[in-house]
Amino acid sequence: MRGEPDFNWKGLKFEGLKWAFEHMNFKRPPRWHQLVSLAFATDKQRVGFWHDVGTGKTLAAYWTAQMWSCKKILVVCPGAALGSWMGDSKWTDYKAHIISGTTPERKLNIGTADVSIVQYEWLKTIYARLSPRIRDGQEIGNSKEWAINLGAFGQNFDCVVFDEIHRCNNERSLQSKICLELSKRTNHVIGLSGTPVDKNLLELFHIHKVLDLGSTFGWNFWRFRFDNFHQDDFEWVPRKGMEQAILKKWARVSLSFKREECFDLPECQEEVVKVPQSDEFAVLEHRVINNYAIKVGGSNLIFNLPSVRANKLKQLTDGFIYLAQEEGGREVYRLKENPKLEALMEILDSGIKTLVFHEYEAAGDIMEDALKEKEIKFVRFRGGITPEERLSYENLFQTNSSVQVAIVQISAGGEGWNGFAARMVVFYDIVASPKVRKQCIGRMLRSGQVNKTLVIELVMEYSINETTKLNQFERRSAVDDYMDFVRSYKRRHEERTDG
Repeated sequence: MRGEPDFNWKGLKFEGLKWAFEHMNFKRPPRWHQLVSLAFATDKQRVGFWHDVGTGKTLAAYWTAQMWSCKKILVVCPGAALGSWMGDSKWTDYKAHIISGTTPERKLNIGTADVSIVQYEWLKTIYARLSPRIRDGQEIGNSKEWAINLGAFGQNFDCVVFDEIHRCNNERSLQSKICLELSKRTNHVIGLSGTPVDKNLLELFHIHKVLDLGSTFGWNFWRFRFDNFHQDDFEWVPRKGMEQAILKKWARVSLSFKREECFDLPECQEEVVKVPQSDEFAVLEHRVINNYAIKVGGSNLIFNLPSVRANKLKQLTDGFIYLAQEEGGREVYRLKENPKLEALMEILDSGIKTLVFHEYEAAGDIMEDALKEKEIKFVRFRGGITPEERLSYENLFQTNSSVQVAIVQISAGGEGWNGFAARMVVFYDIVASPKVRKQCIGRMLRSGQVNKTLVIELVMEYSINETTKLNQFERRSAVDDYMDFVRSYKRRHEERTDG
């Protein structure tokens, strides 16, 4: 998805741009694409920078706000990106502060520094409150729900920056509603994302509603969809000629740079490593697919829903399966053999500094135990860690040469932090979304990377991993992948039986 305005901004020369912005006295030499970004934003009040992951969008945003003479800035970002925003503030004249602490402390501290940095997840604690649940004008018992507290928007900012603004693509979510209210109350807005859209251009509508209050695509989603798209089976696709029309409108307020346009990065090689099945895995896989009872760990379970069976099949490829919910947490059964873990440990024998991405908490536990047994030092980004812990782990991985591995749960560390000390990324789970996959690789392949890099995906042979990998760049649900896999599984089973 690349749109270009009528003027060729990328035709601007580096020397001319340096002369045009020499009055800004940069504390760190800007890159060419960052200066182009400033030039693009000069006569605008709201801009979107859709530069690739790891290309220095943070500084481009800081310098744009500085060029606009903004004094009070609010940065809304993922929790994993708090450190990047604090770290890059040193290259500006701004004093930045992370909004943290108790709810009263967050409300009290917002807006006290030049730059207030708050993570998306904490917006509701500042700008919303628990109110009685109302339906048809009547309260529903003692039930309460989160609702926007308009009285909390007393602090006005000169500029609001939404980092990873694709998180605002669901207008019904409380988070997106709060971001829209913040956008209404400021003159300048900057939206940042290396992956604004996964597959469907419809996703741009709600993002731009927050970014420019509908000046690009209007205020009514249904009108936008009706005018520009038609339904093809279950997908909404642009009408003939409308994709370019949408991108032309998009380019009026948005600038996009691919990574290779921004700076020269070392070569990145990608490789799929096939892992054989164990006998136990094959038996359990067969029982899940055919909806037979799973008798392990004292449990006797049947998984009726296709979505649940899809998850169970993915878990098995990681070497475990979640069983019944027990008090204090889920019971986990670990397979007696784990070929994928064995393959990972062979890869890590190289001693190369590595990021290992996974989906399930139990998979992280399995890897942690294996690394401890081999006395390989690591840090672990997992759900529930605090922003302070995340910053500490990032710093430890980046600066301590003895820390070889970062185990990263995708939901906790797939975006927003610097891991360019790594030279290798390993996907323990196959990531279905190209956008999420790109974000993960961007932790390593980003500004500051000077080494040749390698991306490895571990794929269990003849498993749901293969189907997910095959459909990785299609817009498919987990259930779609599961149904595709079941069909291929049954074909293979029939062929073996016939033979």
